[in-house]
Amino acid sequence: MQTPVIGFPYKKVHVDSVFNRSFTDYEEVVKGLELLTKNEKWATQLTEYKNLKMAERLKWVKKNKELKVYGIAITGTAKDVLSLEKMKEVHVIRLGQIYWP
Repeated sequence: MQTPVIGFPYKKVHVDSVFNRSFTDYEEVVKGLELLTKNEKWATQLTEYKNLKMAERLKWVKKNKELKVYGIAITGTAKDVLSLEKMKEVHVIRLGQIYWP
């Protein structure tokens, strides 16, 4: 499936909490995709991509029950972001700046 990458915000947590939690990545993504599928019109207004194919994404994730993380974008102070370097799961960090309209 060739569609733009999407994401959804989550609450602020300790930097290593993604590796130490009781719920699975699969469950978290399914919940997020279900929410976005139900509100696809709203989600489309928040992105430059106008064909998010949320139902197709949700169907694929439920069928394959598989998630591969190739990268993430996070916001925070440079110090907080760079603190992730010592984690074995982190291979590369690139710092940048975002601008909110």
